[in-house]
Amino acid sequence: MSSQINTLFSANGETAVKTSDRNDSDTDMEKDGIQYVSSTLESGHYPDITVKAGIPIKWTIHAEKSSINGCNYKILLPRR
Repeated sequence: MSSQINTLFSANGETAVKTSDRNDSDTDMEKDGIQYVSSTLESGHYPDITVKAGIPIKWTIHAEKSSINGCNYKILLPRR
């Protein structure tokens, strides 16, 4: 069984969420001024995503129940 976390936020500053080497399963597109990103959470690491600063993001995170543990059940997104 999968659970989803949807987050919509606007980045204030030069960098929104920036990491390296996007996973090929991640998809992104921009529509109506919103960036849409989809990624999969695995028990061993957080998903890497890259987004443009200053544009709101709708981030869908797919996670199998067995992948969620005490280390990754929260993702904190800093405001800049």
